[in-house]
Amino acid sequence: MLTSPLRRALQTAQAIALGRPLHVDRRLREVDFGEAEGLSFAQIAGRWPDLAATLASGTVPLAWPAGERWSDVGARVRAVREDLRDLTSDAIVVTHAFIAVALLEGSGVAGLSPAGVGIVELDLQAART
Repeated sequence: MLTSPLRRALQTAQAIALGRPLHVDRRLREVDFGEAEGLSFAQIAGRWPDLAATLASGTVPLAWPAGERWSDVGARVRAVREDLRDLTSDAIVVTHAFIAVALLEGSGVAGLSPAGVGIVELDLQAART
């Protein structure tokens, strides 16, 4: 089982693991939202209307104000996806919505927005073929 080091994901993973081995992977941490961290949607809309419009449309922002760029998120998550492809057994990954979207990019799951991510099963055997 792999998990983000952030508190809610780690607590969720611990509850699922029931004492089984747990690997904390910093690459699975949520996007760095920069100046938007901790702000409500209304606050974001007031400061960055274009960012709010992007979020409202269900699209992933290309960058956060003074935060992480989507291309950088993609690079760190692609490395996780490659590690997962090398596994010979199933894995449980506990992470965050934007990271789940990044993990699924290029997997054939189209049109998935961060708000639409909940529980996702990815068949790595099918992804290898």
